[in-house]
Amino acid sequence: MSVRVLPLPPLAAFGLATFGLAGCDRSAPVSSSPPPSPGIRFTEVAAAAGIGYRNRTGDPQKGKIVDAVGGGTTFLDSDGDGDPDLYVTNGWRTGGFADGDAPRKALYRNEGGAFLDVTSEAGLQSEDWSMGCVAGDYDGDGDPDLLVTNLGRGRLYRNDGRGRFTDVAPALGLDAKRWETGAAFGDADGDGDLDLYVAGYIEWDPAFVPEDRSSCHYKDIMVAYGPRGFPGEADRYWRNEGDGSFVEAADSAGLADRDKAYGFQVLFSDVDGDGAPDLFVANDSVPNHLYRNRGDGRFEEVGFEAGVALSSEGRPQAGMGAAFGDFDADLRLDLVVTNFSDDHTNVYRNDGNGFFTDVSYPSGVGAPSFPRLKWAAIPGDFDADGALDLFVANGHLYPQIDRYPLGTSYAQSNQLFRNLGDGRFEEIGEKAGLGERRVWRGASAADIDGDGDLDLFATAIDGPAALYRNDTAGAGNWIALRLVGVRSERDAVGARVLLTAGGRTQVREVAAGVGFCGGVEARLHFGLGPAAAAEGIEVRWPSGTIQRLANVPANREVRILER
Repeated sequence: MSVRVLPLPPLAAFGLATFGLAGCDRSAPVSSSPPPSPGIRFTEVAAAAGIGYRNRTGDPQKGKIVDAVGGGTTFLDSDGDGDPDLYVTNGWRTGGFADGDAPRKALYRNEGGAFLDVTSEAGLQSEDWSMGCVAGDYDGDGDPDLLVTNLGRGRLYRNDGRGRFTDVAPALGLDAKRWETGAAFGDADGDGDLDLYVAGYIEWDPAFVPEDRSSCHYKDIMVAYGPRGFPGEADRYWRNEGDGSFVEAADSAGLADRDKAYGFQVLFSDVDGDGAPDLFVANDSVPNHLYRNRGDGRFEEVGFEAGVALSSEGRPQAGMGAAFGDFDADLRLDLVVTNFSDDHTNVYRNDGNGFFTDVSYPSGVGAPSFPRLKWAAIPGDFDADGALDLFVANGHLYPQIDRYPLGTSYAQSNQLFRNLGDGRFEEIGEKAGLGERRVWRGASAADIDGDGDLDLFATAIDGPAALYRNDTAGAGNWIALRLVGVRSERDAVGARVLLTAGGRTQVREVAAGVGFCGGVEARLHFGLGPAAAAEGIEVRWPSGTIQRLANVPANREVRILER
């Protein structure tokens, strides 16, 4: 589709008078509620689509915490053909595996909704104990590269533009032997290239026995101990020098993880609307971190002041996965953080100016999430009604709990929280076809078959993955946006888009790092409900450039080149 980029008339010309990035006028509503939604429905099609992936992680008894954590997944367009391909991490075992029995990491090339395993020819097969993955064009050559975190040496795979990868981590100094988990790319210093933040978890020594053995018990059952009792592994921040190299710059940027928190998911997002990406880290068993970007690439930690370090009861939780999304349609990005069993998933409402309120129970997410052990959190408008829904992957750490009447289980079903249009949710996972019980971990979303709706992929410990094709009948209209940066980084990571259709305004942000130790593709998907077109689209690029489009017809992908 050819899209004309318009000059910058007054915002009211597009009905976008509320489009202020630094905050919205809350004296009047910015959006109307979406119409009633059809029933969301997914069909599991992994085997039929050619995905034969099976996870194998640690010893079956899960006697050590490393055996049970699992890893993430991400969609990326690895070969530049416009289709979202799929990368999946996999585990390992302390004693190794017999020849021919080792678990495989996998890259599946998308061929119109069917997938072909191209791991070996892409140069991505390795015998690593993988944890996390995230895609981003770190070298600015126009194709997504792939960072993979491990229990052991990390890898950064440079893409040659044709879907073949070379590990450049040793040459760039990114291959230190550590236990790293989630990671995110973002232009932290505003210089037009992607910087990198990587979460550290535990300073792993399989022979280490902690003095504090309290974490060896779960409801009076002996279980694998950790993370408490272990020394933590510090997070690392790598500043991109613009020439394909990185410099470790956590201290100078104000991002030093001096407490060595047990980090999992990392998110770059502009939470206070000042145009500079802030940084959130979900930490396990200790307070979460939120680093506010001062606008010059330096940060200050404000998690406690902002209201996202602790639960509403003032206690640290066990942050696993995390995601930002505007769930209450006020054009501010709210925060979701998943936590351990017998605790709720946090929904933190963004109140503006960098402050949040925990609305987990009023939103309808808190109570249904409480018995589950939650991992990946993936926002998406799965019925295209104009309101952002939420998928959460669930599965416990301890297989031995199935032998006791504890009100929970090792294998669990995933959950889908359908947005009712006002920031309140209804849990419909079983009704939507997501009721299969496995020990789920990572997840990602993309329109795999080009039919305009978001599909889901989820991984499970010691079992097959699931590819859920979205078969929702009567879903709304949609628009997908593929942003191409010129002054900004090529994939426009950090760009913010405001779209108005049918009198309802939505916001999305391009992110590289979402869910649990994973990510989603850079393409943005908007549901329009019954609207036949978007009256206005505003793109705020990381460079500060603003572009506006008017009267964009629905049910198509639109490519927008930065001007």
